[in-house]
Amino acid sequence: MRGRFELEDSMLGRFESAAVYLKAVTDSSPGSKVISRNVCVYRFPSADGRHFVVAKVARTLGPAMRKALCNEYSALEEVKNRAGDALGASVPHPLALLEEQGILVMSGVGGVSLDATLRRQANVLRGRFRRRRMHDLGVLVGTWLRQFHVATVAGSQPHDHCNYLRELDSNICRSQEFGLSASALQTVRDGVEATSGILNGTKVPTAAAHGDFLPQNILVCGTGAGVVDFGSYCAEAPVYRDLAHLSAYLTLLANRLTYSGSALESLERGFLTGYGGTLNADLLKIYGVSALLRIINDRSCVLTAGRSRRIEQLLLSLSSVGTVTARRGL
Repeated sequence: MRGRFELEDSMLGRFESAAVYLKAVTDSSPGSKVISRNVCVYRFPSADGRHFVVAKVARTLGPAMRKALCNEYSALEEVKNRAGDALGASVPHPLALLEEQGILVMSGVGGVSLDATLRRQANVLRGRFRRRRMHDLGVLVGTWLRQFHVATVAGSQPHDHCNYLRELDSNICRSQEFGLSASALQTVRDGVEATSGILNGTKVPTAAAHGDFLPQNILVCGTGAGVVDFGSYCAEAPVYRDLAHLSAYLTLLANRLTYSGSALESLERGFLTGYGGTLNADLLKIYGVSALLRIINDRSCVLTAGRSRRIEQLLLSLSSVGTVTARRGL
């Protein structure tokens, strides 16, 4: 096993104990491995090859990592209990938490990463020829998110202007560390504050939130979409949080020279069409500003001067919202 995966010494014993457990469940050895900053993810195919089990193994053990795995296990349990069979195999089902070993075991979700698909099909060379495909993928993703929100619906809450501003200010403070100018961020804040104030008390539908609804965590296949990595799950939040998170990410991506803006715009239109219903365009925009800032902060990378200017222009365009409106058919 060491030769096959070249495991780090600190993980070897823990992985072997998990492999014994998983081999008994799936009657197979690990078939693939994906490494991220904090975890290694191993796939164990079933004997018939139709399904697979996933083991998420902490690369280093510590209280924070154990807590993160416990939180994700609890999130998956809650999603399963609230959604029942509504989401089917499009989300992982928790199977076991080996807390002392730092290992979370769950069912696998099939499909191809939307992130990988965008790199191949929405790049500047191929994207303009794939706009129909991008729109169709967006519809699949939007349809999944609508099903997730319907299955975990929590009613509605009035938009809380003060709470929104506290979250926004926290994101703005961090963004200055990565190269965005204080003057541009203040202008953005002023515009968003005015709109949020007008919206204060507006009823906002709430449901469970994935919390990190990005292409890296979205899997697509011919007939639908699935979602993984529920580490940032929230039991109740405005539905605009997940909607705006993906929209903001696509806006950032379209601003990069290596991607096709028209392809990503088609994807976003399809995403909002697939989600359906009636959405408040200004709520979507102000949540988009917060989401865009959070995405920048989560990357923890200092921006170049040119990149900073382009992102500031995006933020300024999002924050210059006029009267409160609603969009039909999103």
